Amino acid sequence: MLIFVCEFAISTLFWRWSVHLLLAGRVGWREAFPSGLATSICLTGLGVFSALLFSNSIVSDEKSYGPVGVVMVLLSWCIGFGVVLHLGAVIGRMWNERGGTERTGGSGRSRGLTRWRQVSPTVGATVDLGQPLAVPSVLWSRRLDVRAA
Repeated sequence: MLIFVCEFAISTLFWRWSVHLLLAGRVGWREAFPSGLATSICLTGLGVFSALLFSNSIVSDEKSYGPVGVVMVLLSWCIGFGVVLHLGAVIGRMWNERGGTERTGGSGRSRGLTRWRQVSPTVGATVDLGQPLAVPSVLWSRRLDVRAA
């Protein structure tokens, strides 16, 4: 149990730092916290689930299917890890959009989210990443040489 508590604390700090680093500081430390926390909760859950299920699955699948069974169990864990990373990012973004850190700006929006407004070089339009995007469908239709109505 202590292992999972330590894993949770360390991973919260790591994922908060990694969100801040990978986005080149465009998202502040305060705005990065919900993503780090959500990712840590999901990753700790995956760790508990893995400890309970995957060790037995590796042994039984190795007996049943040989090395392919071990690879399939490890591949399942990798897919779960990818889902955990996506869930953490999405939950953190939703938390920031729903008002978890809205007190930082005077415009009613989070300071970090207003810095996400950028100009798309391929379309030439301003894209607000806090709103639903229509840009990918435009890029997709241009790639297929089909004009959007």
